[in-house]
Amino acid sequence: MKCKTSDSIMDYAYLGARNPKAPLAFDDPDHKVLKTVNNSFNCITCHDPHSAEPRIVFDHLIEAMSHPNYKDYNYQKNVGKTGYPKIEVINMGVRGYPRKIAILEKANSNYMCGQCHEGHNRSETFYRDSDGQLAHPKDAIDRTGWSVGTFFAANPIERWNLVRGLGLNNGTDKATGVKTVSTDHYHMEIVVASKHGQAGVGCTDCHFAKKANGTLEHQPSLPSLKYKNTCARSDCHGNPNGDNWSEGQAAYMVATIQ
Repeated sequence: MKCKTSDSIMDYAYLGARNPKAPLAFDDPDHKVLKTVNNSFNCITCHDPHSAEPRIVFDHLIEAMSHPNYKDYNYQKNVGKTGYPKIEVINMGVRGYPRKIAILEKANSNYMCGQCHEGHNRSETFYRDSDGQLAHPKDAIDRTGWSVGTFFAANPIERWNLVRGLGLNNGTDKATGVKTVSTDHYHMEIVVASKHGQAGVGCTDCHFAKKANGTLEHQPSLPSLKYKNTCARSDCHGNPNGDNWSEGQAAYMVATIQ
C-alpha cells in the first residue's frame, strides 16, 4: 500500500520497522492499513510539500541509493553523472520515530517513478546455497545492507548473477532443480542503465507528452497513444532536430525494440 497511497506516509518508521510510537509497520495486516486510506498517491510522493523539490520518500530506494553496501552497484558507482542525480538524505524524526526523505539534486522521473516501479527485494525470501537455510530471520522486516531495496542491476539477468554470486536464491524450480531468483517489475533499473537513461531521459518524457511550448503534461498514459508528442517531439528523434521521425517511424522503432 506504500506504493498506492500517500495517506500513511507519516505513519511508518524508517524501513517499516516496528516502533511503539509509529501507527503502522511493514508487516501489519492489509486490512489495518486499508482502514487508514482514503486517497491514492499524490504530489507529495515525488515533491517536497514545503520546497517543491523533487524527492524520494520510499525507504528502500533511499537505502539502495545511499547504503555503503551498495557502493559497487550501478547507481552509486555513477552518481553525479547524467541520469544519476545526487541525493541529500534528510532525517525526519519529529514524530518520535525515525523517518527519512531524499532530495534529488536534479529532477529525474526515473527515480521518482522508480520508488514503486523497481525490482523490490525487500520482502523476498532468500535461502543460502550452502545449507538451504534462510539467509535472514524469518519474517524479517528490517533487513540491512544489500537485501533492502534494489541492486540497480542493468537487467534481470545481471540481477540473477548478482544474487547467485552471493550464494543465495529464492527457491528451487521443481521441474528442473534450478535455483531461482525473483525479478519483480524491474522497470527503473532497465531504464536507468539504458542509453535513454544515461542521456537523461526519464519516464515522464514518454509517459507524459511534451506540449508544443516544450512543457510536459502531467497525466501519465501509454506512449503508443501519443508518438507525435513524445518520440516525434523529442530533442533526439523529433522534428526539426535529430532523426526527424514521423509518428509512424516512432511506432515502428518501438515495436521493433519490443
